[in-house]
Amino acid sequence: MRNAGGILILSFLLASCGGGSSGSAPTAQPTIVNPVIAISDASVIEGDTGTATLSFNVTATASPPAGGSIADASVDFSTNADSADAGSDFTARSGTLLIPSGTTTLTIDIEIVGDTLEEADERLTVTLTNPSNATLSRASAIGTILDDDAVASTTGLDTRPDNQTCIAPPRPTADASVALTDAYPSLPDLTAPTKLLLEPGANPRWFVLQKTGQIITFSPNAPGAASEFLDLNDTRNLRTNSEGGLLGMAFHPNYPTTPEIFLSYTVNHTSPAMRSVISRWVLDDLNNPGAGSREEVLIEINQDFDNHNGGDIDFGSDGFLYIGLGDGGSGNDPRQRAQDTRHLLGAMLRIDIEGTGAGYAIPPDNPFAGNPQCGPSANANDCPEIFAWGLRNPWRWAFDGATDA
Repeated sequence: MRNAGGILILSFLLASCGGGSSGSAPTAQPTIVNPVIAISDASVIEGDTGTATLSFNVTATASPPAGGSIADASVDFSTNADSADAGSDFTARSGTLLIPSGTTTLTIDIEIVGDTLEEADERLTVTLTNPSNATLSRASAIGTILDDDAVASTTGLDTRPDNQTCIAPPRPTADASVALTDAYPSLPDLTAPTKLLLEPGANPRWFVLQKTGQIITFSPNAPGAASEFLDLNDTRNLRTNSEGGLLGMAFHPNYPTTPEIFLSYTVNHTSPAMRSVISRWVLDDLNNPGAGSREEVLIEINQDFDNHNGGDIDFGSDGFLYIGLGDGGSGNDPRQRAQDTRHLLGAMLRIDIEGTGAGYAIPPDNPFAGNPQCGPSANANDCPEIFAWGLRNPWRWAFDGATDA
């Protein structure tokens, strides 16, 4: 029943085994979504002995479509010393964090070593790298080790010093009073004065800052002829709520040869409501500044609240401009600005205003010199403008003429 070559039988067998299309569509594969990973800042009280655990939360978020799923993921992590030292303050760690499908939160635990040393709060960082089947939205977090140690107060005198020349006067009687003398009785009434400065140079005038934004000048020999020198409200929308307003002023170190003054004040702003401004004013006339005078804004700083805004400014003998800023307000520094050197709040700033045109430079011996300039709000790095930090509200301060401290 076959032909000579068997070809027909072979063709029939191949056809009956398949090889043709059935006409059905291919099965759709389910969608697999990679999660987005972020790590959050953390803090822990150090303790005196033993160890404490500093736990960083790592979140993985994803929104797969109907019928889809989330990929198994992983990410590497490592600790990095900042002001805290690996070994003495914490135990360094590194490794890989496995994130099974559907997991939303995991922790990375770092062992903190307790001690009884009185010291500032210390910081370390944890950094995420090399995500697998995932992307990173925040790859680094700061861990703060909160110091809980204190020492007994050492203030006061252990023994009374022998003093034969400086004798305290007798204790005043119950009906004693203090007499006040009006130095300038002919001076017109002022509105909420915030600072009084004597102009450098011959025949100096007094400069009075008013909270509402005006600078008033008068001669000690003719106080009744006081006049308005500048009104910031002509060009700026000052915010005078609570502790805001025109707060500080400094003359250029080479004034009046260099006709410049520097001002510190607060303005209305949106989110947040108050912003501090530090600016240079180049004057066209030292007696009556006019339209030729110009303002050059140096730094702007967002304020969290309408109190503890600092505001004083002055030049040191080093020629640098020092700027005092409060912690941003409210009670007990709720946002911990004074200990966060990525913000300009709660700090004494120091900048170089010479030879910079309309800007400023960073003195090379500032603690964080070399980092990008900061402002007006949160910054990625420690701010190079900061000279000292941890301050509540440097509203008024001065340099000691004898020690320059």
